[in-house]
Amino acid sequence: MPQSPDDQTKGFLAGMAENPGPKLYELPVEGAREFLKGASKMFEVPPCEVGAVEDRSISYDGGDYNIRLYSPPGSDGDMTPAIILYHGGGFMLGDLDTHDTIARYLCLHTGSKVISVDYRLAPEFTFPVGLEDCYHTLLWVSDNAADLGVDPKKISLIGDSAGGNLSSGVIQLAIRRGGPHIASVVLLYPSCDMRLETDYPSRELYGNGDYFLGFKD
Repeated sequence: MPQSPDDQTKGFLAGMAENPGPKLYELPVEGAREFLKGASKMFEVPPCEVGAVEDRSISYDGGDYNIRLYSPPGSDGDMTPAIILYHGGGFMLGDLDTHDTIARYLCLHTGSKVISVDYRLAPEFTFPVGLEDCYHTLLWVSDNAADLGVDPKKISLIGDSAGGNLSSGVIQLAIRRGGPHIASVVLLYPSCDMRLETDYPSRELYGNGDYFLGFKD
């Protein structure tokens, strides 16, 4: 049986049922991206105040993409752990802004520098472009650890949904290519089984769309 959600989640689900809005799979890509940006604001809490936030553009042989670097308060001159954040969004949606709140939270409450990755999205950029962007970020953080004030032995990865999948992929690439040391990995509801036809009990329980997403999404 499904676990009973807390009152806050119940209120959100009730609101979604009353005003469901468009279905993601019925929207064009840009429309779905804008919808997710708007929906992400529904979950926002007052942002954590961190020491500094800096947007950077990263270039390598595979192309160009952006990152956002968050530094904890009072970390100037200190070697801190680093957390590389890969956002979710079905490999097609999401960006630095949709995951700004969680990046700030991680930065403040772990005392780590957080590097949020705006990897390039499908369908404009197909596999393995996004994954290579994510792996290159690991290389970039490791290679520039001294300048960033990061302890190269304490670089961790975190990702939600598609970002969890990408985190797993980065681990595999690091192993196969002899890449940098990864201290730890946190996978938040990772999308690791891409088969459409499965008989997972969770899909039977939650795939009807009552909990925000359904089979078609």
